[in-house]
Amino acid sequence: MKTIITLENYNDEFNNNITTSHTSKSSHLQIKFLESHAQIIIGENTNLTDSEIILGKGARLVVGSNSVLKGRLSIGSYATVKIGDNLSVTHNLYIRAVEGKNVSIGNDCLIASDVTIRTNDGHPIYDTTSGVRINMSEDVVIGNHVWLGDEVAVLKGVSIGEGSIVAMRSVVTKNVESKVIAAGIPAKIVRFNCTWEHNLKTKTQSLYD
Repeated sequence: MKTIITLENYNDEFNNNITTSHTSKSSHLQIKFLESHAQIIIGENTNLTDSEIILGKGARLVVGSNSVLKGRLSIGSYATVKIGDNLSVTHNLYIRAVEGKNVSIGNDCLIASDVTIRTNDGHPIYDTTSGVRINMSEDVVIGNHVWLGDEVAVLKGVSIGEGSIVAMRSVVTKNVESKVIAAGIPAKIVRFNCTWEHNLKTKTQSLYD
């Protein structure tokens, strides 16, 4: 295992590599390459702080420009986490992508504290009659300009449409449409035709009819 504590261009004898811009920075960062052929690509003016990133064989992390990432990312063998531009994480995001599955987060997303996003359930579950596994890992897709409130959990196989809001402590087990508010356990749509903004002075015009 190789452990890196500074965000900088890097390549080792196991073909693990980091490609980053000189304008990006980090603090309290640990990157752990468990095996070989893992890749990290970081865009410009991005900040990785209070973060631990663990990558298995052939794992891949891509983070766009002007983003702030804080939390723990566990990316298993041949899985990918792809994050767009202008992500803002408040604190302690946890992403787990395993079994070759992918997590995709679009541009201009806001993720509050203690949010969990994962492609699996944590342990395999089997039908005791057939012996067949019944909880395979699945991709997660989060669209552009999505706001996830504190302690939201986004579970395997879910997609969340652009402009939507998921309320605090909700558990997303099914797809969420664009421009809606979803809330509850499990999360259900409680309001249609709405979106959010970073402040009172901005408007994401593409989301308005």
